[in-house]
Parts: sequence; C-alpha cells; structure tokens
Amino acid sequence: MFEGKILPVTLKLGAPILISNLFLVFYFAADTYFISLIDQGSTALLSGTGLIFPILYLFYATGNGISTGMASLIARGIGKNDLGTIHMAADSGLFLVLFLCCVTLPLGFLFSNEIMELLAGKELGMEALSYGRTYFLYLLPGFGMLLFLYLFFGIFQGEGDMTPISIASVIAGVSNIILDPILIFIFGMGVKGAAIATGISYGLAGLYAIYVFLKKKSILSMNFRISNVNGAILLEIVRIGFPESLSMLSLALIYIALNTLVSAMGESEMSAWTLCAKTDAFVVMPAYAISAATLTMAGQNYGRKNIGRIAEIYRLNLITGMASALLFAGLYSLGAPLLFSCFSSVEAVVAGAVRQARIISFSFAGVAAVVISASLFQATGRPMPAMILRVARLIVFIVPSAYLFVKGLGWGMAGIFAGIVFGNTAILFISWKWTHVHIRELIKGEA
Repeated sequence: MFEGKILPVTLKLGAPILISNLFLVFYFAADTYFISLIDQGSTALLSGTGLIFPILYLFYATGNGISTGMASLIARGIGKNDLGTIHMAADSGLFLVLFLCCVTLPLGFLFSNEIMELLAGKELGMEALSYGRTYFLYLLPGFGMLLFLYLFFGIFQGEGDMTPISIASVIAGVSNIILDPILIFIFGMGVKGAAIATGISYGLAGLYAIYVFLKKKSILSMNFRISNVNGAILLEIVRIGFPESLSMLSLALIYIALNTLVSAMGESEMSAWTLCAKTDAFVVMPAYAISAATLTMAGQNYGRKNIGRIAEIYRLNLITGMASALLFAGLYSLGAPLLFSCFSSVEAVVAGAVRQARIISFSFAGVAAVVISASLFQATGRPMPAMILRVARLIVFIVPSAYLFVKGLGWGMAGIFAGIVFGNTAILFISWKWTHVHIRELIKGEA
C-alpha cells in the first residue's frame, strides 16, 4: 500500500470491485430481460419500468455517498493510526442510514402518484404508467436494504478489504436472477415479482456483509448503541459523502430531464433508451473498480503524507482506467446487436439501442477520467472538486447541448447522443488538468 509497484495493488483492490460491478450490470440486464419476457411485443413494460431508473439511481447515489464518506474517513484514519475515529465510525454510519430510511421510504409510499407523473412524458400511455407505479411501490423496501449494504461496502473499502464487497454483489446478482423467473412467472406476479426479487437479493447480500463484519477481525467495531454516535464523525461522513451523493443525484435529475426529451419522441425510443441505461455501465465497470482502489490507496497514503506516491497512483490508474473504457466500448459496440435482440422483438427498439451504444460508448473514456480524478480528491479530503467535476459534465455540458440539439436544431435522438459525447469529451480534459494542479499543490504543501 505504501511502497513498491502500484499496478499490482490497484489490481488486487480493484478486481473484487470489478466483479461486483460486473454482477451489478448483469443484475440490471437480467432484471430487464425477465421483465421483457412478460410480453416481448410490448413497449409499455420497458418504458414504464424504465421510469424508475432515476429513482433507483437516486438511492444508489445516496448509498454510494455513505460508502464514499465511510471509506475516506476510515482510510485516512488507518493512515494516521487514529483509533478514536475508527472505533466510532461504524455506529455513526449506521445511525445515518437508519435516519435516511425513516425519512425517504414513507415519502415514497405517500407520493408515488406524484413521482410517476413527474417522471413520465406526455407520450407514455396509462399502461406504462401503471407498470411503473407498481414496480416502484414494491421496490421501495429494497431501496432501504441497499443503503445498509452500501454502509458496509464503505467500511470494507476503507480497510482495503474488497473481497466481501465482491462476494456480497455476487450473492445479490445470483439470488435476483434465481428469484426473478420464480416470482414473475411461476407465481404469476409480473413486475411485482421483479421488484420483490430485487429487495430480497439486497437483503441477502446485506446479511452476508453484516456476518462478515461481525465475524472477521476488523479494526472497526459496531456496538449498536446511540451513545457511540459521534457528531463530528457524522459530519465528516456527510462532508465527504454528500457531494458524492449530490453529484450522483444530479445524474438522476439529468436522467429525468433527458427522459422527458426521449419519452416525448415515443415509446420505442424510450424503450431503446431504457435498454442502454441498463447496459451502458458495462463500459465503465473497470474504471469504477480502479476508482475505488484509487480512493483506498490515495487515502491511506495521504494519511501517511506520501504525496509523491499519490501522484504516481493517479497517473498510472488514470491511464489504466481510460484504456479499459476504450477496450470495453469496443466490445460493447461489437456485441450490441446480439445483446439488445435478447430484450425486445421490436425492430425499432433494437436498432435504436444499437445506434445509441455505438455512438456514445467510446466517449465514456471521459467518464473514466472523472471518476478516478474524483476519487483522488475524496481521498485527500476534498469532496467539492469531485462533485463539481461530475455535476459540470451533466449540467454544464450534456443537458444544455442536448436540449439545443433536440429543441433548437431538431436532431431528435441524435441530438441527445451528440450532447452526451460532447459533455464526456469536454470533462475529460478539465478533470485531468484540475487534478494535476491539485497534486502539485499537495507536493508544495509537503515541501
């Protein structure tokens, strides 16, 4: 961690996260596939359940913020050998998750109709809206399970023990794939079954994470006592994690804005958009794994004041992450026709999804640069630049250009694709330059 070759450490820490991300994408693809089998000739199923993607992403964003805050806090604490902070971190994080569940889940049940109306465009029919609302209501308990799971992911990541994260993700993915056909078709529950299967799979993964935490020899302890909740630690988790959540939440809001543009073009376009939303993550899976490794490596080295090693970690991991994104984009583009034909028999839907994948996938090298740069900022206790980079990609570049190309120039779906490519490319150069300046400042501060 603190000396020697960097790439082997990155691969050791990143490989379990890559497996985790792989099963996450596999879960999304399998869930969409089984839902599509209910009626492969229907566009209402995919477009209706696709409305929930921003909400699902919202909870992923919140969970990821908690995980990032915990990981950064623990990694820096280990580097400094700050046992006081480490021992109170777990109970403080648990309190935060319980509070969020008590606030968000009841609101979701109470305002489900209003949420569906906000997410839906004018061209979506009542059948699609009905599917979306049913899927949302039965998925809500699973969202709470997801937040607990991410709490433990942050603990494991901060310690540099990525294997439990990988195994928990495999448990979630495999159990969901097994339960989906059972609940959807054998029990005849339709989209309700898909949502319930997701909640159960998150719960099983969470139980495994709790088991590992309680049984393994962890630096941290969890006593489940309110007296162990520390206000300063809570604030630090929020300080690091909230900008991360906010940046991802902005992505959910952007998807809502883009969903409005896409759904106004018709259900075929919305179905194709939904398919890509569930599978695009394949391209940036390795980059997110490298990003997670970067946070742990840079955080622990920052605690030790090994600034020169932090610079080398960033340089090597950035090159590796961008190269992996380009490689996976090529594989995604080649396999797109076969992949999307598994989800729909509607020719327009398949053709639209293939076109989207081939146009925008190579620009995801810019996303790789952003997430790795953001991890370095978070690891050194600077969450705001990480948030600004991610939000700028969406709000400053992608959305305005997409609306200009669609509404102003009348390019249709091609306008949305052009906006995404432009945003991803522009942010690549900005993120590299800003992080380079930050590292130089750290070196000067050390001198």
